[in-house]
Amino acid sequence: MESSPVRTERRSGYSVTQQMRSSAIRLRFSYRQIDGTKKRAFSSAYRERPTPISREYEVCITLRAGDAPRVFVVSPSLTQLAGGRKLPHVYYDPLRLCLYLLGSGEWESHMRIDKTFVPWTATWLYYFEEWLDSDDWKSGGEHPDPGEAETYNRRTRRRFR
Repeated sequence: MESSPVRTERRSGYSVTQQMRSSAIRLRFSYRQIDGTKKRAFSSAYRERPTPISREYEVCITLRAGDAPRVFVVSPSLTQLAGGRKLPHVYYDPLRLCLYLLGSGEWESHMRIDKTFVPWTATWLYYFEEWLDSDDWKSGGEHPDPGEAETYNRRTRRRFR
């Protein structure tokens, strides 16, 4: 019995509008003024409780045309919850969650945000709460250098223009 060849064709990515329409988290969609030009941007805020006994978090996912999605915890403040400890698996300036390794293929623009970033955020918050008690980040993962995220985003924007 001969196996069929595996397709390796590249899928085209979802546009910001398609992400907004296909995602189950359609809470807010807006055009935003970005760098002096009007571009499509998607912003969705929702509440997440990683376990039934967890606190509730207000989360915001933003997506600008040509960028990778960014996930922010609006409240409660992760910095305050950490009590002065350095937060694990986050990017700074602005503070946002590190949910996947940029450029690794774990997320591509053809993937839906509600099927990737929403469950990844819940998982991150679960391990964050565990870290608050143990001071040991048990989720694993690899965190790139701080400037690498911005370099990757610039590269991605150029490729999808």
